[in-house]
Parts: sequence; C-alpha cells; structure tokens
Amino acid sequence: MNKKITTAMVIVAMSMSIMACGGTQKETSAPAETQAQTSIAIESAASTEAPETAAESETPAEVGYYTIYSSQSGSDEAIVKETLESMGVTADNTNLTLDADGTVTMMNVGEKLTGTWGDGKMSVEGTDYTYSLEDNMFTLKSGDVTFVFEKAGSEAASADTGKDLPDGDYSDMGAGTMYLNTAGGTSENGNIPVLFESSDIVTDQMDVNTSDFDNTKLSYIYIDGMLNTKEQLGDAQCGITLEKDALAEGTHKVEVVQYDTNEPDGTMVTYKTASYEIQYK
Repeated sequence: MNKKITTAMVIVAMSMSIMACGGTQKETSAPAETQAQTSIAIESAASTEAPETAAESETPAEVGYYTIYSSQSGSDEAIVKETLESMGVTADNTNLTLDADGTVTMMNVGEKLTGTWGDGKMSVEGTDYTYSLEDNMFTLKSGDVTFVFEKAGSEAASADTGKDLPDGDYSDMGAGTMYLNTAGGTSENGNIPVLFESSDIVTDQMDVNTSDFDNTKLSYIYIDGMLNTKEQLGDAQCGITLEKDALAEGTHKVEVVQYDTNEPDGTMVTYKTASYEIQYK
C-alpha cells in the first residue's frame, strides 16, 4: 500500500494517505540464528536490570491527546492548520491519542488506526514513524513527509478557539460515571434533557452527578469548552450555574475533566461528557 508524494503537496489527502498506507517499511527480519542470539542477550540483560525507580514510573511527557497542526512534504512549504481545515482536515478527524501503556490511536481524516509508540519511534498498522516532542508540539515523520500535532490543553491550542478546553475528539476515560440532573430530566443512558426557558432568562441551575470519581483529583467542569467551575468530586452531586451562552437556544455539551497534575496543562486522566438542550418557550 506504499504511496509516494512526487510533487508539491497540492492535495492534502496525498500527504495524509502516507499516514495510513505509506511511510518507512519495516526492516527484513534477521536470520533465525541472529534472532536467537539477540533473544538470549535481551533475556540476560533483563535478568540483571535494576528495579524500576520512581522517576521511571512517572507518566511519560508524550502521553496525551494531539490535534493536527501542519503537514509538510520534503522541502515544500508547510500546509498550516487554517489551510488544512479548508481542505477538510480538522482537529476532529485528524488527531493522535498516546496512552501510557505505549499504545496509540490515530484518526487519519476520520479513519481510526492503532499502533504502538516509545523511544522516539511509532508503528501504526505496518507503517513506521519517528517522533519528537518540544513545547507541546509533536513532530511525526515518515519518509520525507512531516506532520506536526499540537497537544490539547496547551496555551496555543486554547488561544486558537478562545475556549478553555480545546476542541477535540475526546473519548471516555478514567474511573467513574457522570450524568446531568435537570428540570427536564437526566442525561442517563445517553438521554439529552430539554430545558424550556424564556428568551430573556439570565441564570438557571442544574446538577452534575458523579460516582466513583477519584476525589484526590480536581475536576474541571466545562460547558461548550468554557470553564464553568472546578470541584472536588467523588460520589457527589454538584450544582452548576447556567448563564449567558450556556443558556442560548440549542444543544450544549458538558464535559468533566481531571488532569494528572490538577492543572489543565497536565495530562488528561478522566473525561466524561453529557449534553442538554435549551428551547425557548
């Protein structure tokens, strides 16, 4: 399935296809005798390896969620995010999720791919890459093509949309459950409760119910990407105030997030979401 970019990158799909199909081919397997010798050497080294230190057990800096920032072929000029978005390559459909267990989920223009990462190398369904992380910018290379992804939660990512929680294709993670309790019902089982409000409404209330949350972590509650409040949640019912844009007619998303450092620049360890709808009466 190897594909090569032969001229300037005029269609972004040409570059993105390398993420799914092209890239550096894996090396031919070594002879069986060499493999056996290597295996013995590895086992010997493992048997004398020192116990894991506290520093080694910390979450790697690369762990997190990243969205596409730019794409470049060889020495051609990089295609920046705004241009990529106009071509249909967005943060929602092109992103990376690096987990602490060494696995990676890659969304390649809406196509879900999986693989492994570690020590500056990544392999996704038969394609090999090298990577580096600097100042929340994750550079991924395959052949002569370079992709740059931006870590969600970084100041630059937040500034792009003006939201406290950058847009992203986040998935449910972490222990516990969360649902909304409103005058129009709850969000349990995927339900979207409807609140009938006057068009001149100023404030309203709803409850965020959580169970089995890690109460040693601070929980950030966002509505449509904007921070509403911060609470210490475990088995709890937390009242939140709806005002301004959170009371605009339409469907709104509530997201509850915890970070390993208790700060938004840390790695996301818990993510739960639910929605509610405002209809004017």
